[in-house]
Amino acid sequence: MKDVQTNIYIDSNVLIDYFDAPQFGTYMKFLYDISNEKYTNLYVSALSIAQFVAKYQKRKANTERVKKFVNEFLTKMYVVPFEESAISQSMQMQNTDLEDNMQYVQGIKYKCKYFVTSNISHYKDYLNIIPIKPSQVFSIKHEKK
Repeated sequence: MKDVQTNIYIDSNVLIDYFDAPQFGTYMKFLYDISNEKYTNLYVSALSIAQFVAKYQKRKANTERVKKFVNEFLTKMYVVPFEESAISQSMQMQNTDLEDNMQYVQGIKYKCKYFVTSNISHYKDYLNIIPIKPSQVFSIKHEKK
């Protein structure tokens, strides 16, 4: 049997939940641990990181803490560039949540099977992905063909 690459996309709301709620640390640690395996990669959009920073600047959160989290994201995940083509493609989609469309287009480009999101209902109609809540990350299984 041959190992199959497992690509996991992290939605921006998961980054925010992780910053706000300490219990999300368990889920992120698990994701970081499995991403250390040879055939598992974590992806996050540059858009998500920008949204994360903007949200906490607006809230006047501790800048050093925000930087610490961003540096963690940069070292643990592949950052997907936010490209004009993703914006264009997402505007052509039928789903009315334009930001989710952008996330989806970027995740599909990088062949992400799993979308970790706190808003599963937002992704239920998208094809070729498995949306899961952060609390469900323990169910991710590495596949073999």
